[in-house]
Amino acid sequence: MKEITALILSVFVVFGCSESSSDILEASATENLAFDSMEVMDTIDESLYYSYLGNYKIQFPDSVTQLTEVLDTPYGSLNTVTDLCTVGEQKVYLVKSTEYPADLLLDQPVEFRKELLQNGIRETKLRHSISDASIEMEMTLGEHMGYYYQIADTNRGIACWHILADNRLYQVLISALSAELSQEEIDSFVKSFKVLGNEEQN
Repeated sequence: MKEITALILSVFVVFGCSESSSDILEASATENLAFDSMEVMDTIDESLYYSYLGNYKIQFPDSVTQLTEVLDTPYGSLNTVTDLCTVGEQKVYLVKSTEYPADLLLDQPVEFRKELLQNGIRETKLRHSISDASIEMEMTLGEHMGYYYQIADTNRGIACWHILADNRLYQVLISALSAELSQEEIDSFVKSFKVLGNEEQN
């Protein structure tokens, strides 16, 4: 379990941000995470897990642990929610949501939002020592733009999708230690992600 625990901690990636707002998450990029709460939650039904704090739903393969953190920044408090699921000793499924103040992104051009995503991707690759991805592409699910990439080497496999929806940044990630990730299980997880509609919010 030590290896899988180390993997879980290593994938708590803090999204990067543009130069004009890079100090938002500076402290969290260098300090150990201290979560305010930790609890195991059940799915609403057999197929979908509803994260009301994260404002999304997705198909996790097993029970989910939810972790929350509040970051104090010059722009106010940022709420982060991380939902993770471990399968055996090898695989981790994770969704992290970081909620920015609504007025921070208000009236920002598309280029600013894309830069926010790209900096998050660069931060992820830096933390995981990823120099090359086998697949990299822009991907849109619904009306939300995002960026998807996938890597595979002899020791690990990672598939990750970054999305910006309203004032939330999401990281949807599946990772494995020395275990092959099939495209079917990647697709069933990543593509099941949806932001909650107004009628679904608790």
